[in-house]
Amino acid sequence: MKTAIVLGATGGTGQVIVSELLERQIEVIAFGRSESKLKTLMEEHDFDQRLSYKLGNIFDHQTIVDAAKDADVIFQCANVKYQEME
Repeated sequence: MKTAIVLGATGGTGQVIVSELLERQIEVIAFGRSESKLKTLMEEHDFDQRLSYKLGNIFDHQTIVDAAKDADVIFQCANVKYQEME
């Protein structure tokens, strides 16, 4: 695995997965709907060159498809409330 995308990267599980992947020298695309939280995540990892982010909503499948085009694996860490599931 060379590149991974983490959906819900700014949540509790997502943050841990991002950290673990970077520790394993894997390029990470952090995916989330809050740009301010994604930028904070970047800061927390000292703007590691292996970490980038894509803004999007997991309910818009095309944004995931577009964001994941260069990823080898997808980690689904987004917390979807039961009431929001289709």
